[in-house]
Amino acid sequence: MKKGKGCLTVIGVLIVLGVVGNMLGGGDSKKTDSNPQKQEQKQEQNVKTEENTTPEITVSAIDISKAFHENELKGKELYTDKVAEITGTVQSIDEMVGK
Repeated sequence: MKKGKGCLTVIGVLIVLGVVGNMLGGGDSKKTDSNPQKQEQKQEQNVKTEENTTPEITVSAIDISKAFHENELKGKELYTDKVAEITGTVQSIDEMVGK
C-alpha cells in the first residue's frame, strides 16, 4: 500500500466523522431560531432521519474524501442529510488527550 493512500483514508475517516458530528448537532446549544416554521421543519427532518435507518447510499470513505476535496459544495450536495453506509478499512485508532 502506498503512503498516500493511508493519508487519504485517514482524511476520509476524519471527514466522515465531521459530517456525522455535524448531523448529530455538534453546534451551539444556546443558539435558537425564533422562526417557528423553521423549528418545525428541523423537527420533521430529525424525525425523518431517526425513522430512516436503511442506507440510501453506500459509499467508501475514500470516495467521500475525494468528493469533498475536489468540490466541497458538490460533496455537501451528495452526502448531506443522507443515511449512508460507509465502507473502508480502519488502519488505526488513536486516543485523543483531553477528550
